[in-house]
Amino acid sequence: MSRCHIFVTGSPGVGKSTLIQRVLNELQHHDPELMAQGFHTEEVRQGGERLGFDVVTLDGRRGPLARAGGGARGAPTVGKYAVDLPSFERLALPELRPQQGVQLYCIDEVGKMELLSPAFLPAVTSLLDAAPVVLGTLPVARLPQVEALKRRPGVQVVSITREDRDRKMQEVLAALQAALHSAARAAGKWQPGAGCDAAALGLLLAAGADPLALLPRLLLRYDWSVQVAQLHPFHEQPNGWRAGLAACLAHPACEPERPHASEHRCQLLLAAICCRDAALCSRLIQGAGDGCWGRHANNCHLLVAAAEHDLPAVLSALLDVRTAGGGQPFSLAMAHEGCSPLAAAAERNSCGALQLLLQRGADVHAAGPDGLAPLHWAVIGGACEAAELLLLAGASPNPACAADTSGLHLERPLLTAIREGQLALVRLLLAHGAAPAAPTERGCTPLSAAVACERLEAARLLLGLGVDAQQAMPPELNGGRYRDASLPGRAPQPAQQAGGTASDRPSSYASLLGLAASRRTHAASLLDALLAAGACPAGDQAPLGAAALPLAEAATAGGVQGAAHLLDWAARHRLPLLRLGWAEAAAAAARRCLASDSHHELLCLLLDAWQAQRDASERPLAAAQCRAILSALLAAHTERQAPRLAAAQSLDAASQLHAVLLSERFAELGICADLTQSLQAAPHNSCIVVAALPPAQRWSPHTHRHWPAPFKAATSQLLLAAARQQRELSSWTPGIGPPADASLAVLPPHLLHYIIQIASSSLSSWLSYSEH
Repeated sequence: MSRCHIFVTGSPGVGKSTLIQRVLNELQHHDPELMAQGFHTEEVRQGGERLGFDVVTLDGRRGPLARAGGGARGAPTVGKYAVDLPSFERLALPELRPQQGVQLYCIDEVGKMELLSPAFLPAVTSLLDAAPVVLGTLPVARLPQVEALKRRPGVQVVSITREDRDRKMQEVLAALQAALHSAARAAGKWQPGAGCDAAALGLLLAAGADPLALLPRLLLRYDWSVQVAQLHPFHEQPNGWRAGLAACLAHPACEPERPHASEHRCQLLLAAICCRDAALCSRLIQGAGDGCWGRHANNCHLLVAAAEHDLPAVLSALLDVRTAGGGQPFSLAMAHEGCSPLAAAAERNSCGALQLLLQRGADVHAAGPDGLAPLHWAVIGGACEAAELLLLAGASPNPACAADTSGLHLERPLLTAIREGQLALVRLLLAHGAAPAAPTERGCTPLSAAVACERLEAARLLLGLGVDAQQAMPPELNGGRYRDASLPGRAPQPAQQAGGTASDRPSSYASLLGLAASRRTHAASLLDALLAAGACPAGDQAPLGAAALPLAEAATAGGVQGAAHLLDWAARHRLPLLRLGWAEAAAAAARRCLASDSHHELLCLLLDAWQAQRDASERPLAAAQCRAILSALLAAHTERQAPRLAAAQSLDAASQLHAVLLSERFAELGICADLTQSLQAAPHNSCIVVAALPPAQRWSPHTHRHWPAPFKAATSQLLLAAARQQRELSSWTPGIGPPADASLAVLPPHLLHYIIQIASSSLSSWLSYSEH
């Protein structure tokens, strides 16, 4: 048995789960009888804060997978989340058992949390051996278990980015449809969702099946199949359901001269339109009585279908129909499912139908219930010729509407064309007067959309037209911040501050440079284009001053490539790092460095740059800047340890050591601060606070109570030895250790000097010792 197991992978937030959901929806749209089982994970949020994750089965059952800051005692953790293995195994494992009749299995995802279950990986491998078709997601991190899965027979790994995910979705969909069809044929079953089986349909008709009874279902399946068609003209692409409709129309029972019921005649006419049989359409229209046009919904469907399939003669014939009483059952104002004939022709690039409708007086400005004008539908469909016809007919190049939360379109045709990378449409719209710099209420401009969606050529085109690379968003629009147009489904929010969630990616930015620097793929090229056009990354020269520091915005978003490029630019142009916003960027990266590999990499990058330029800097960091950076590191450690603290568990030693190492690296660069006052509320940060102290204070008697346990134990032994040797310390009984709050101030100077001397090694070495 041949197997098709497709696993989608890509960077966090790239849309893996969304792609899986869209593919499942399309497969079930094509075949409502498709039997699928499996699970996916969903974020659980409250008030904009992510609380954890739920596991959700395809039939809607839900249970907790992980929660932040809690969980059963002893529960395993991934980052700050405690994983609820009993809940996960109760819901997910039964979904991985092969069942009779199930055609498709979904696993979203094979990740760190799921792999904590000892039964999960064996269940996945058993399923891959038994099931013909599996769809799932894999993390981009190279986990040994995941790498082994990738090498199994039949497994295909599809890597996606924001730029190619729509195209890859179509490829995955096509591969799964073919695999499901093949699996059904191998099992001796007809798979309706994979296309019409012409041989089976022919046998049915030859055996006496009524083609008129088959037409409604065939029409429905055909309609579903063309909804996902991307190529123009779509009606010239092979389509099995259209072949099925043609087979039924060729049956003698479907002759137009037969006395068909009105409902049947409408279905025959719709099938003839779908098959683009203009002659048959003409015969059916001529032979229709007034009763055939009695249902308004049917008439709307017929008119829109004729426009979609580019049948101007049929459109004209329908618009000319008159009832015996002089009524006009068809009009240009009709709409089917909210779409007018003109909008349908525009989206499908049906230029013949479009010209006929314009000649008949169709309104190029008329918007549907969703606020979309025909020009916007042409852009959504990537129909350049149709868009040009509409513009030449007087359509406004700047019709506005609300952005679609599902991602179908943005507020204006130009923004949508830019986001989709339709450069020919972008040039066409700009040539006909589309506003190249006008902002929307949601905080988007054409240039910001090009930067956010990493459409480099579009960005260069706009900058070449003179769009200001330093343009600031007006404060009354989205709080003066640029909306990330690549995240259409998320509500606008500012960059996360110290209280935010470490893994959240901001959806708005104060500057175009900050937006560019946060990109994952083309950050360097986008930055080069903006910088060459006059943008300046220095906070004292930006329109919004320090509030629009691109380096800090890149650090908040984890934009390693963009931050590295800005640092390199600053070095080449001899721009001091403090003017670039180094201190703010370091604080932003430190706040997330324990929860995100990209932020840790970025923080190390910032520290390397500071070390390289420290001697050439105009001035050292101010005390407030040092305190802000180290306070951010303490906040990151507190957040990391929160689940264990809440469950009264011991601290995560690895995270503690990681934070101490970073504190020591800061100290090597002269970035120190006395944060001992913060320990009353967060005593678990004591080791990090000691490492963050200025060298002169780090091992002083005043800070003795904050020292790590192994060093305190060594010191206690020295104190005890001193007590035995010097009887004047009469408050200590021989054989008993000193009190826990004993101060080193009572020691003779030579012994205190010796203790400080043996403590000269870094604090991290004492913590490492305590782990062994």
